[in-house]
Amino acid sequence: MSDKHPNPHQQQAPVHDSEEAQPGLDSLAPDDREWRPTPKPTAPGVEPTARAA
Repeated sequence: MSDKHPNPHQQQAPVHDSEEAQPGLDSLAPDDREWRPTPKPTAPGVEPTARAA
């Protein structure tokens, strides 16, 4: 038996450049300017106040 696969192209990952991936990624995540960190970290075992309301 040989180590070569019958169709080596099946083993290769498709090539994408970053410009091609960019439009889809923009719609999945909010804009960086809209992201806000939580005002205070939640202690372990304590539920965030937003969930308790």
